[in-house]
Amino acid sequence: MLSACRGSDADSADSSNVESTPTIEGTQVMADPTEFAIRLDKKAFEPGTFTFVARERGKAPHAVAIEGLGVETASTGILDPGEADAAITVDLVPGIYTLWCPVGSHRSVGMELRITVS
Repeated sequence: MLSACRGSDADSADSSNVESTPTIEGTQVMADPTEFAIRLDKKAFEPGTFTFVARERGKAPHAVAIEGLGVETASTGILDPGEADAAITVDLVPGIYTLWCPVGSHRSVGMELRITVS
């Protein structure tokens, strides 16, 4: 299995965005990154403002990034195991969005999912 680390394996995730107490705007969606998947507590999405709250549940560092129609890549900072939650807030319009873990090769081993806003 892969080993994740913070150093050079972290793509665009920047730990400086990590909020100790995430500010929630719009609809909150819990995004649980673990080895090696991201699970959301919401399945259906309508247009609007969403705050994706990443709660580190894994044993390796993870982050959550999103991009899609009108959303250039937005990412939480890297969360180490046991670290506080981090959040990203985005405005979603109808379309398809991709969420993934930008740490190392996590995306290529399954930490990616698509959501449809309709």
